[in-house]
Amino acid sequence: MVLTLIIAIFKPINFETSMLAYLFFVLMTIISMILITVTLGLLDILSKKIITAFIVGSIVSFLLLPILYLPSTKTNLLNQVLKLNPFYYIVDGSATSAIFGAINIYNVTYHIYFLIFLVILGTLNFMIMRYVAHKKYRYSQDAITTKNEN
Repeated sequence: MVLTLIIAIFKPINFETSMLAYLFFVLMTIISMILITVTLGLLDILSKKIITAFIVGSIVSFLLLPILYLPSTKTNLLNQVLKLNPFYYIVDGSATSAIFGAINIYNVTYHIYFLIFLVILGTLNFMIMRYVAHKKYRYSQDAITTKNEN
């Protein structure tokens, strides 16, 4: 993140639009990190196998990101499918905004897709939070009744 800011400051392209675009993608990153962390925390309460699924999912997502390879400049079907990965949206958007300026800000369809992803994640958090609260309440009631019977 710091390196990207340094690149954005010292490059000869329009600094103002580049910084606004980069800050937009930083904001999207923070919001998605918060929602994903809450989801994983709630799912970890329900099942202890979530951590291994998270690790496998993180490795697969990392391998699909344009960090280890450079995607082709031609728009092909594979590149469009890879853009459906929410992490690809964040990495590609912040890298493109630091290098080329506000080009990715005008890609409205991917913004809408990512916002729908965030809304679905927030809805899942709400539903799982209710389920976890009821499960904890049921567990505490069972513990109290067992204690009173003895």
